[in-house]
Amino acid sequence: MARKNDRRKTVAGRKGGKPRAGGADVAKRAAPPGGAKAKPATAPAAPPPPKVKFRGRVLENEPLARYTTYRIGGPARFLVMPAETEDVVKALELAASRGLPWLVLGLGSNLLVKDGGFPAS
Repeated sequence: MARKNDRRKTVAGRKGGKPRAGGADVAKRAAPPGGAKAKPATAPAAPPPPKVKFRGRVLENEPLARYTTYRIGGPARFLVMPAETEDVVKALELAASRGLPWLVLGLGSNLLVKDGGFPAS
């Protein structure tokens, strides 16, 4: 008795019934004259932004209610908690170079922040 797989038609001497995606006949038709392979045109990827060495903490979308005495306020796009004075300088230079608004909170005493938060642009 014949097995189920033995009854399938073969394509180019291959079992399975389907031709391969990159078969030899496809490569012959797609290759440009002279045997050179055409490379797809791609733009070079932009280099990643440089990393800033920072000893403090940088929090993203951090609710400001945790840092005010009235316990109200929406999220700040970035909240920087510097560990030393050099971190303050680095954070301010980075904000200025990227055009980000900044605000010094201090200890958050008597500070009201809207529920929409403090945007970064």
